[in-house]
Amino acid sequence: MQGLHEEYRQKCSVEDQDARTQAQQDRSKDRQQLMAQRESAMSERKEARVRSDRCDGMRDVLALKRKREAELNAKEVEALRALEKTYNETCISR
Repeated sequence: MQGLHEEYRQKCSVEDQDARTQAQQDRSKDRQQLMAQRESAMSERKEARVRSDRCDGMRDVLALKRKREAELNAKEVEALRALEKTYNETCISR
């Protein structure tokens, strides 16, 4: 048995070590890809929250401005229309 073990060690140890190294590198690569996917998903969720918060804020401002639209001067009405346009482009068409 000792002789077989020694023969294996002499003939196959390099290939065995290479295979183990490759398997370890593959596992490491898989872990890195999984981490990158998780980070990307977290980033996307954060961006969605930020966009949602921004849209909520714009919607609140629009509601307040529309309530007192009759009292607004021409520049304020122009700003209201610009905000409506931005809201529609940013929040409605997403």
